[in-house]
Amino acid sequence: MAQHDYDIANATGAAVRADLNNMADAMVSNNSGATEPASMFAYMWWADTTTGLMKQRNGANNAWLTRGSLTSSVVPAFESTGINDNATSTAITIDANENVLVGKTSSSLTTVGLQLNASGASYTTRSAATPVYVNRTTSHGEMFSLRKDNEDVGTIGAAAGNRFYLGGGTTGFKFANNINAILPYNPDPSTLADRDAAIDLGHASVRWKDAYLSGGVYLGGTGAANKLDDYEEGTWTPAASGCTFTVSRAYYVKIGASLTLHFSVTVNTTTGTSASLLISGVPFVSSTANAESNGSFMGNNVDFDSNVVHATLYGYSRDGTLAIYETSDAATWGSLRVNQLSVGSSLIGSITLEVD
Repeated sequence: MAQHDYDIANATGAAVRADLNNMADAMVSNNSGATEPASMFAYMWWADTTTGLMKQRNGANNAWLTRGSLTSSVVPAFESTGINDNATSTAITIDANENVLVGKTSSSLTTVGLQLNASGASYTTRSAATPVYVNRTTSHGEMFSLRKDNEDVGTIGAAAGNRFYLGGGTTGFKFANNINAILPYNPDPSTLADRDAAIDLGHASVRWKDAYLSGGVYLGGTGAANKLDDYEEGTWTPAASGCTFTVSRAYYVKIGASLTLHFSVTVNTTTGTSASLLISGVPFVSSTANAESNGSFMGNNVDFDSNVVHATLYGYSRDGTLAIYETSDAATWGSLRVNQLSVGSSLIGSITLEVD
């Protein structure tokens, strides 16, 4: 161990030679000693035998910088306020919590840059641009492996055709942008294949709430006959020429091309005309010729013809009107007339029509 003040004093030849030898010893031993040299200069070396570290004086000559170990070739842990990027700013900072900050000096997520925490967390912040890029080359497959206690619980990757998939186990989704569809998919890295008619959406005890569709649903098949493209519930207003109604209730249920009507009305006024009673106001009609249906009817205070044994509600979807037909014991029928009704007559009926 040797240290020197690097000042050769005036003396006799032997004394000067001894002083030079002492200075040479200090130089070749890197100013080794248990304490720092008494005389310090910018950039001088000091082999600190107390800590076992090689140190160098900084350019300002006001602090020591640790450069390595005296006993090992492994670079020891060090303290740093930043690593200069050979320009004018700090490029990398290791803070007091052992977090590595790249391009930033603050550990705030709102600050642009990359942060790698000693806890294992990482944060990427970029202004007005994509903060993370992941690129897999050569083959399609997994790009992210999601794990819990090192057990595989999920995956995100690229499927054939440069499509994106995500899922877990053998259950997943594939986003097929070329056909504007989300498809059931097996994301297992050893399989990577579509799963036709194999994945349920929801479960008996874990259900989705509402589905908002602008098109239809194919049930039990993929043909046009399997497509349900409309379901609607609402009210309608029965009306007739030659009389007026007080409506107790009138509602409908439309499922696809099937329209079911229900009504209960009371005659409010009547002209007494002998014309057929035609009930209008049906909310949907059919463009198909001969779209006829019959339903159920019940009347109270109605002057049925004396030989009538049955009355039924009849609908002709093409013009959207309903009529009531009487069947006589002679097996003939005719439509109920307005003059068979009086104020207070009640009409109740239901019918299902084929409509557009």
